[in-house]
Amino acid sequence: MNRLSRFAVAATLSLSMATPLFAQFNRDPLNDKEVNELRETAQEPHARMKLLINFTQRRMDKINVLRADPKMATANAPEIGQLLSDVANLLDEVDDNLSMYDRQGEDMRKSLRAVIEMDTDIRAKLKALKENSTSAQMEQYKFAIEDADESASASVDNAHALLADEMAKKGKEKPDKEESAKDKKKKDDEAKSKGPKQRPDYTGMGGLGKPQR
Repeated sequence: MNRLSRFAVAATLSLSMATPLFAQFNRDPLNDKEVNELRETAQEPHARMKLLINFTQRRMDKINVLRADPKMATANAPEIGQLLSDVANLLDEVDDNLSMYDRQGEDMRKSLRAVIEMDTDIRAKLKALKENSTSAQMEQYKFAIEDADESASASVDNAHALLADEMAKKGKEKPDKEESAKDKKKKDDEAKSKGPKQRPDYTGMGGLGKPQR
């Protein structure tokens, strides 16, 4: 069953349930602060992808928090369903952005690896959520779990394909500015820790020469 079909089924079921499932699929997954953060990275592909990954992971982390207390897990099921829907929508947004940047010729290999890692982690967490949920809880978010898993599966497949294509077409990866700055600082710190360079001992008396100026 494709995603649109599941939406239709969920909307139909919502008519007979106290908590409308349709609400899970009819809302903006980002808050105003997150929208503004994304807007500021419109011209920075890797920074934008990092934000999207963080936003998605936050939703999964919040799901874990809502399920931490077994006594409240069922009461929190509707909110968990909404968060799962957010995860699915964000994963689709990740996919769309990666494809867009790839078409523009950007080197996205660093971000693609991060997305693959995220997708793999999310699929494992979704599987655990499904296995550890009661039947009453699954009634609240079964379709949301399936939708999120489908999006994660499509996302990881897309990321693998794009990464293989970029590896074949592009040469050695260039370190980004942030990494270059960190490497330079690390080298500078190492040089400082060694202290001033000293002259070799030519006297044969076991003493060290004076530091070179």
